[in-house]
Amino acid sequence: MKVDQHDAQAQRIQSLEQQLADYQQREQDLFLILENSPEKVASLDSSFQLITVSQSFARCFRLFFSVHVYPGAKFLELLDEDGSSFWRPYLQNTLTGKKQVTQINQQAKGQHFVYEVTFQPIWQEGQVHRILVFCHDITAQRNAEAEAREHAVNLSRVLQIASAGSWEYHIPTHTLTISQEGLNMMGIQGLSELVLSWKEFIQQYVYPEDAKMLQDRIDHAILQQGDLSFQDIFEYRLVDAQGKIIHLVIRSRYKSNAKGVLYGVVQDITEQKAVQYRLEQQNAQLKKVNSELDNFVYSVSHDLRAPLTSVLGLVNVMRLEKDPTRLLNYLDLQEKSVQKLDYFIREIIDLSRNARLEPHYEAVDIETVIQEAFTQQSYDDRARQIGRQIHVQASTPIVTDRSRVTIILNNLISNALRYADLNKPNPEAIVQIEADAQHISLKVQDNGRGIESQYLSRIYEMFFRASETHSGSGLGLYIVKETIDKLGGTIHVASEFGKGTCFTVSIPNHISD
Repeated sequence: MKVDQHDAQAQRIQSLEQQLADYQQREQDLFLILENSPEKVASLDSSFQLITVSQSFARCFRLFFSVHVYPGAKFLELLDEDGSSFWRPYLQNTLTGKKQVTQINQQAKGQHFVYEVTFQPIWQEGQVHRILVFCHDITAQRNAEAEAREHAVNLSRVLQIASAGSWEYHIPTHTLTISQEGLNMMGIQGLSELVLSWKEFIQQYVYPEDAKMLQDRIDHAILQQGDLSFQDIFEYRLVDAQGKIIHLVIRSRYKSNAKGVLYGVVQDITEQKAVQYRLEQQNAQLKKVNSELDNFVYSVSHDLRAPLTSVLGLVNVMRLEKDPTRLLNYLDLQEKSVQKLDYFIREIIDLSRNARLEPHYEAVDIETVIQEAFTQQSYDDRARQIGRQIHVQASTPIVTDRSRVTIILNNLISNALRYADLNKPNPEAIVQIEADAQHISLKVQDNGRGIESQYLSRIYEMFFRASETHSGSGLGLYIVKETIDKLGGTIHVASEFGKGTCFTVSIPNHISD
């Protein structure tokens, strides 16, 4: 009997060694992903020796600084005196634990480039032992901002000197006269001018949400009739003859030679507003990327090290342990740590592939994908205690990206099983698929723990976990949402705490592609 225990122990140790070897291979794969990433990324140790360098980072340095950067090189020694003087302070400050952000302006091949450079410290045992350097091309954003500033300057000059788009408001009769140029902006052709009551103008042409604001500005101007120095400038929106919303900026003042006549010029700033909106969207996206990057770096460094630290600790304990039964228990704990690490690395790889690769559409046997997703969870004792139902109703073939729909179903089914309530009489997970020529509907429902209402708006955030009682990286639903966005689909959640959760996904069916 003792021999059998030793044989089992030897087999478990051999299995653990294989799992650790697999982890090392996956770690190498992770570094390969970094090195081949389209993002310009490099990592350095505390002596500023390069550890990893993405190909795009290396190309960037060759283009701008005529320097060949490569893993193993002392970064600062590759640079000339000016380059070293520029980079050294940022690297040294990052070693103190402070995240650094700067901009680089460079000329190359007759073009001007602007890059935002982020220096991110990576902590280990209370000290910074790695520095990640990210270079992000913001040339287009800076050009758009310069274009917007130039447009604003030109707009200011036009408003001061141009008579185009002129109008007059006659206070005693409450009538408005609009010039031909102003009518052209409103989409009204064939008239040299238009005279209408102020009430008609408000009702027929002013964007409803701006009507009160415009009336308030005119009322304020009327109170200033005796002040010939009065001037006003503001923006408002009109609805033109074709129903299109146009943005206008208006300048007004009183005529010095006509009592009770307010006049001014208008300028169409619809295009400028569109540029401003795009800049705001880009800025919001950059903030989102920076926030996710901060969370990603912190969580990845923690979640990659935590299982390894646990395994190393157990190995040290096992060296001192003589009881075979306790040794087997330690092996079980090590196996769980390695499985957790393996799952986390697979999540990172899924996230990387989704960001890098364009969708590839093919006919998919969706029921097989679902069965494989359930099979992946079969190692879990809890999963084997949960009933499952699969319903597929498809009037047409299902054509989509197989790898991405697999990621979606794997994560949703994993959650349904992980958060099952085994205290209920019949815990179960239900998967329903419906498809027609245009859409594919994926519904994963459970009668498990449910999600508290205050967390529903945050469940798709990177690394967010609504429950601390269950293991998980907090990446699953974030990956699901990013994958669905890549496929041009939507996801909806309905959940009641204590009763269960239902996720409904809708993605296009690419039969015609």
